[in-house]
Amino acid sequence: MKRILKASTMTGGAAALNLLANAVRVKIVAVLVGTAGLGVISYLYNLVQLASSVSSLGIGSGVVKMTSQNLSTGEGKEIDRLKVTSFSPTFWLSVVVSLALIAASKNVSTWLMGDARYAMYVWLVALSIPCLTLSQSLTSVLNGFKAIREIALITAWSAGITILLVAPLVWKYRVTGMVLHLVLQSVAVLTVTLLYYHRRIPGWGLLRSLSFRGFDVRIARTLAAFGVATFLLNVFQSLTFLLLRKMIQQKFGEHGVGLYQVPYGLTLQYLNIVLISLMTYSLPTMSAIREESSLNVELNHTLRASVLAIVPIISALLVLKKVLVLLLYSPQFLPSVALLEIQLIGDFFKVVAYVFGVALLSRPRLTAWLILDLFWDALFIGSSYYLLGRMGLVGVAIAFLGAYFAMSIGFALYARRSMRIGLSASNLRLIGLSTLALGSIAWAAHATLPVAAALAVAVLALWLVVCFKKSEIQKGLTMLRNLSWGEDRTTL
Repeated sequence: MKRILKASTMTGGAAALNLLANAVRVKIVAVLVGTAGLGVISYLYNLVQLASSVSSLGIGSGVVKMTSQNLSTGEGKEIDRLKVTSFSPTFWLSVVVSLALIAASKNVSTWLMGDARYAMYVWLVALSIPCLTLSQSLTSVLNGFKAIREIALITAWSAGITILLVAPLVWKYRVTGMVLHLVLQSVAVLTVTLLYYHRRIPGWGLLRSLSFRGFDVRIARTLAAFGVATFLLNVFQSLTFLLLRKMIQQKFGEHGVGLYQVPYGLTLQYLNIVLISLMTYSLPTMSAIREESSLNVELNHTLRASVLAIVPIISALLVLKKVLVLLLYSPQFLPSVALLEIQLIGDFFKVVAYVFGVALLSRPRLTAWLILDLFWDALFIGSSYYLLGRMGLVGVAIAFLGAYFAMSIGFALYARRSMRIGLSASNLRLIGLSTLALGSIAWAAHATLPVAAALAVAVLALWLVVCFKKSEIQKGLTMLRNLSWGEDRTTL
């Protein structure tokens, strides 16, 4: 648990800085372009996510796993071949995808937003796709090397670039400025990622890795077997949220899409503090474990560290939800508070499901992982469609909570029956008590802010005492005190 908390503190600290930068970005956008403008921007971001999912071929997690395994056995040349085999097809495919979007920009704009006048935005964001794809490829190799400090610094630089670019561009050009920001940031982040990649990763340089020289069919087959599931998952998930936004637009217009972006964007950003840490540290660590008994121990340690991190964060957000919407957005977005409090509870079950998902990826049990994720997509979009007409936008948040609750149960049952790994009795108790604590804090959060904060602190204190050993809490606090950007005084 100490090692996980250490990695989580470093990457989480960088993610927190990135969260701050995104808060600045969102505030500027919310004030200057309003709910409808934010709705348009959310469509474009979703489009970029879908295009990047296609061009990356879903092999990022496979690259992390294979890099970690080859590093542990000292296979340096195998890593060089892995880089060529993964970098060259994804980069050149991203160029093709970018050109295709530019050529079809009017049609894409009409289908997404019902108006061809947004075509310029489509071809502008298309320019960012090769940069984003290559950055993801480089970061996957850094993950495999467990280059946690470098990844944290890249995230920190990304935050700084966001703060530097977003204000003048959006102030001057409004929605167009936000689109320009996305393109310029992708170029700047790629430049920073290349710098840290070349400092840390030995072997062949980037140009050779993009040239197909040294392309290994055997490695490609392994990555393809791994990547098909991830590819389908990423594409279907991006399509799910595009379809959801289309459903919201048809019932509530761009204003409704902008309101939904509050719980979607806010929870996505803060969850990175935990989820990036899990992918950065836990996937390569679990991939290197051979015995299922050791994997079971690592799974339970990872869950405890994740819950210890996420429950206080969710609790704070529940208490401060209205303040956050006013601070990060504007009074125009206050109706989204009702969605946010429900989706925050769903985020807890998302983290639980994610821990099991990392364990499945490490083996890999890709077919099961894909089926369970596609089950989530179908359950979420189906229940959202049903509840939107009956409960309005709140129905989407309820669908989110229900889908992740069902998914966490599905992952746990599969892991227990097919992999013979599962939660310890203490962790089952931890999940139950954490759910009860979050539900109590969500209820208390409807009181005045001072009363809600006092009740939340009391509930969290009781939760910590009942669920965690004193040594676990002390280790977490000690690592938070000892960690600095330039020096890590803890040991693995």
